[in-house]
Amino acid sequence: MIYQYKMTQIPNNFVVQDASGSTSEAADRLEKLANDYAKQGWEFYRIDTVNVSVKPGCWGGLLGRRAETAPYCIVTFRKERKIAALSKQAEGANLPFPSVGDMADEEIDWPDL
Repeated sequence: MIYQYKMTQIPNNFVVQDASGSTSEAADRLEKLANDYAKQGWEFYRIDTVNVSVKPGCWGGLLGRRAETAPYCIVTFRKERKIAALSKQAEGANLPFPSVGDMADEEIDWPDL
């Protein structure tokens, strides 16, 4: 099967009203998110935490601040891509699959979220 993926960022921590941790507020929010996407045909796939290097702004740079690492939580949804027929060229293509090690040294210019 070939899938199409949709990713959305969620807060890496939730503020809940009950300090005992007995509430299910975080789970309720994720459940609502998953159900909202399910109504649009998306299937929940996984949640990942990605550490991103955040460069300081103009003033921060002038004041000597350095880049900081911030965790981003990404929820991934997927749905099957409907393809009538794959061309022989696409089936036989040997596309490289980057590993995490290959990407670790790359500097990626992420859009501001």
